[in-house]
Amino acid sequence: LINYQAMISETDMRITEIKRETFEFKRVVLGKGMDPHTGKIKAGVVTKYYDDKVKAKDVLIGKLKEKNTTLLQQIQRMEKQLKKDHTGETLSEIDFHQLEIENKSFSQKIDAKNKALLRLKVSTAKMGQLLTDKRAILSKLLTDSASLRKRIFAQEAR
Repeated sequence: LINYQAMISETDMRITEIKRETFEFKRVVLGKGMDPHTGKIKAGVVTKYYDDKVKAKDVLIGKLKEKNTTLLQQIQRMEKQLKKDHTGETLSEIDFHQLEIENKSFSQKIDAKNKALLRLKVSTAKMGQLLTDKRAILSKLLTDSASLRKRIFAQEAR
């Protein structure tokens, strides 16, 4: 899909470039290069147009070569820098295997801690429910106690 999008983008750019070239050719060669008496195009205008295009392409090639050289030098500098940064930091197969073993060990410990945490959460929930039940019982007993005290005071008052 990405390749097709790139191809479509490249085709659109080429179509735009061809339209621009066509417009410029019509303006320079057909517009200014026609002999008003004969109605024919002057050969000198056509050759000058194409010579100018070739020179412009040569200049563009020179600029792109310079840019390419500059980019290659930057790549080489970056690769050297990257090698300097990673010297001694590369992992051997044994180191990688050791890291895998440590990772498994830590994963097992994490799983054990998660299970313990889950058990504690369940236990906390049960204790919370038990506490709520006991508070309800205590509240009922306090209400009954207050009611009984009122009855006792009422009977002692008689």
